[in-house]
Amino acid sequence: MPDEFYLGAYWKHRSCTLREYIANCRQFMARLGKLHPCLQELIMTGKAPNAGVRLLPDLSNLDDLVFELGPRGDDLFTHANPDGSPTLESEAGIGFSTSYGDQRPYGEEGIGVSISAGMDSPWLTNAVVIYMPMSVREFQEYGFVKKLLATTVECWEPTRAVVTSHAFREKLGGKVGSPTIGWMNWFKDSAVTKALPKRAEREALGGGVLVTTTREIISPENPTHVATARRIRAALQKHGFLQ
Repeated sequence: MPDEFYLGAYWKHRSCTLREYIANCRQFMARLGKLHPCLQELIMTGKAPNAGVRLLPDLSNLDDLVFELGPRGDDLFTHANPDGSPTLESEAGIGFSTSYGDQRPYGEEGIGVSISAGMDSPWLTNAVVIYMPMSVREFQEYGFVKKLLATTVECWEPTRAVVTSHAFREKLGGKVGSPTIGWMNWFKDSAVTKALPKRAEREALGGGVLVTTTREIISPENPTHVATARRIRAALQKHGFLQ
């Protein structure tokens, strides 16, 4: 199976109502659909394998699907219905989570989108993750992936975001679960520029700073890519920007 690339955006301590979650998902999915045809016809995955419902082109069924396939659990929600199910005004300490994909057979590379938001717990991290199919040419191109990253940070306002692959992350090493450096790296805190190595490429993007390791797609087999990422990581860790 090809190495899996992904875009991950992360933040903590930000609650939201189910109404706000649905509105943000709707805006995000609509903007994704404008970037590439493969992002226009996604399935909201269900609770069982191979269970899912196709999103309509205008996303008019998204609200109902979030209620049906998204929030779950007992006694988790504020402003809940008598049966414990959430209302549009409900919040949840563990947030709300939904997943979308193109429902390809298991083992085949495809697009995937996971949205977990509304968490207000010190032990949990809100995250939007896009699994990128490398079989689609645009997902290997710097300009397109940069647009994908910009769309994500503009819609969700995370603290940090990264575009990388599992193999590249493993090649860099480091503590399991700790923030990593990949192909593209976005930070909300613009002060990060003061900690970067002099030759590290950086630019303003989406109200934060984008730090690029290389313009070509990263590879764990390329010593220059790995060495550059390690230098950036070491500098940011030294100044407390990558904890």
